[in-house]
Amino acid sequence: MPDTTDIQQIAISSHMTNTTTTTNSRKTSLFRPEEESSSNNDSLCAPNCDGEPKRGRTATETTMVSAASDDVSTANVVALTAVEEEDDNEESSTIHRFFFHFIRCSSPYNGNSDAKGFALDTSTRGVISVGGLFLITALLRLAEDAAGCDTFLVSNTDECTNEIYGMRPSSLITAVQVAVAVLSSLCMPIIGAIIDHTQYRRLIGRLTALLLLGFNIAFVFLNANNWFAFLLLLIPFLFTFSVHSTATFAYFPELTNNEQTLYKYSASFTVIQFLSMLFVLAIVVSSINVIGIQNDVVATAHFSQLIVVAWSTIFFGVAWFLYFSPKPTFADIPPGSTLVTAGFRKLLNTLGKIQNYFPAIQWYLVMIACVNAALPTVTTVVVTVMAGIMNFTPSQG
Repeated sequence: MPDTTDIQQIAISSHMTNTTTTTNSRKTSLFRPEEESSSNNDSLCAPNCDGEPKRGRTATETTMVSAASDDVSTANVVALTAVEEEDDNEESSTIHRFFFHFIRCSSPYNGNSDAKGFALDTSTRGVISVGGLFLITALLRLAEDAAGCDTFLVSNTDECTNEIYGMRPSSLITAVQVAVAVLSSLCMPIIGAIIDHTQYRRLIGRLTALLLLGFNIAFVFLNANNWFAFLLLLIPFLFTFSVHSTATFAYFPELTNNEQTLYKYSASFTVIQFLSMLFVLAIVVSSINVIGIQNDVVATAHFSQLIVVAWSTIFFGVAWFLYFSPKPTFADIPPGSTLVTAGFRKLLNTLGKIQNYFPAIQWYLVMIACVNAALPTVTTVVVTVMAGIMNFTPSQG
């Protein structure tokens, strides 16, 4: 029959085994293995293991190891202490898990500064688009007034047939869009080559962000005397917007090497943009009704541009001067090409390969081109019909 000392040592050894097993299983559930953590390092809300405390032995494990080499009387005390500490760890595990989950998710995109900058830029571009809707409505109404159209006497089913500068007021915005589309199609291959083959990607983003801010500040001063100048100013404004979008999207493929994470990023950027647009739209519509300018399209345009200016100043500034990082040259200029010709040659080579080896992609690109050309036109037509023919006020539209 074993004596008391043997029984106590057996009990301590058994408790050590159970404690270690329980602790290891808890470590597996609370803390990801290093391999898994590194593979998911770019996830939308990935654990930031750099700031997480290192876990060696727990207090229970350390105490139990010490007890193995102590005498029997000390082992009795340690066994009781181990049981009590195990119970305390069980109660605090939920708080511990919640605390580190909060810390991990407190840094969006796991601290990826380029991704955070992309999100802020996407939000600002959406807000600029909302301000543009109110601006176009004001320009259209001012053009009708300059053409002699009495918008209060014309019925809701008639279009003003008077002309201003050789065109109907309802056609002016569409003409501006055509001019921007032609200018962009001619210049975008050159802009793309500069972004790909030089180190000026961030510089282009910064300059175009400042230009967009300057344009929106100027639009705050829209009135009946300068409306045509501001209408022409839409051409460089919209072209600058396209160049800025090109510089921004050049960062997108390099945000992460994980394809699934890139999908998550893309979805989050879309959600952020639409939520920003809805938020600003709600602010403008509710504010103009409170202020009492809901029937004054020009005053509404002024108010919306003030919000755009404030939003752009903050978020463009943070995105391009704090978050976006400088990037090296993506690729060298191909032999026999220059910055002016490299983009056009690359397009021709790509189109030739697609036509010869991937004919299905050819029709897909044709479909994309048609859709992208139609979407801005639909927006312009809707605004023209609602404001120019149906005489909707900004709050009604």
